[in-house]
Amino acid sequence: MAPSATGTPSNAVAQRSFQLINEYRAANGLAPLRYNSGLEAVAQNWSNTMMNDINAQGSAGFRHNPDAAAQIPSGWSRTAENIAVNADADALFAAWKASPGHNANMLNAALTDFGFGSARLSAGSPYGAQLVATQNFATYA
Repeated sequence: MAPSATGTPSNAVAQRSFQLINEYRAANGLAPLRYNSGLEAVAQNWSNTMMNDINAQGSAGFRHNPDAAAQIPSGWSRTAENIAVNADADALFAAWKASPGHNANMLNAALTDFGFGSARLSAGSPYGAQLVATQNFATYA
C-alpha cells in the first residue's frame, strides 16, 4: 500500500522535474509516477547534505545517499536514486536521460512513486553555483 505522504512538488524546480519525468515516461508507454512528499523529504535532505559537503570538501561530497533505503517511507518493495549537478531542472533531466543507469531508473516500469530535492551550491564550489539534485523513486503496491 502506498504511504499517505503523496502530494505535489513543493517548489518550481521539483514541479518541472516531475513534469519532465512523467512526460518522458508517457512518451515511452509507461504509467506516470505519483509524487510522494515523503520521498521528496528524503531527496531534499540528501541534496542539502551534498550541498554542505561539496561546499566544505569539494567534489568528494558528491555521492549517493548510503542510508536512502532506511530513510524512504516504509512499505516499499523497490527503490532507486539518481543524483546530479547541473544548472536547472531541464539540464539535470537531460544529463540523467543521457546516462544509461540513470535513464533506466527513470524508465523502470516497476517504480510507482517519485520525489525530488535540490539545493544551490556556492559559487566557490568545484561546480560553481549550480543545483545539486536528487531523484528518489520507490515501488508501493
